[in-house]
Amino acid sequence: RITFLAQDIMDANIAAETIDRVVCFSCFPHFDQQQAVLKKMADMLKSGSGRLDIAHLDSSYDINDFHRKHDDVKQDMLPAESDMRAWLHTAGLTPFEFIDEPGFYLISALKSSNQPQFLRNSG
Repeated sequence: RITFLAQDIMDANIAAETIDRVVCFSCFPHFDQQQAVLKKMADMLKSGSGRLDIAHLDSSYDINDFHRKHDDVKQDMLPAESDMRAWLHTAGLTPFEFIDEPGFYLISALKSSNQPQFLRNSG
């Protein structure tokens, strides 16, 4: 019962509160409207149980450093942790895990108002 979609998230015609989990893997820096994308994904997630994971196989520092050095992606950056937290909250998501270390980046959030904020923070 898994569906994989490969399409522009802003064009996705998915009903509100119908998705259990969104995994955004190695693509978040490349969204032009990152805050709008977070809101769109949050709207799709089921209240109380929907989960969003944004993951990369490198730290935000290393990803951003790499992108800065290449003209085609020099503006495609992972936002600072404080910005991501604020944007997630604005989108109606509660972050509960944030890892930003060499070789790995993960921020996970639930569409729920009663989750603790950042149970694990390494980085």
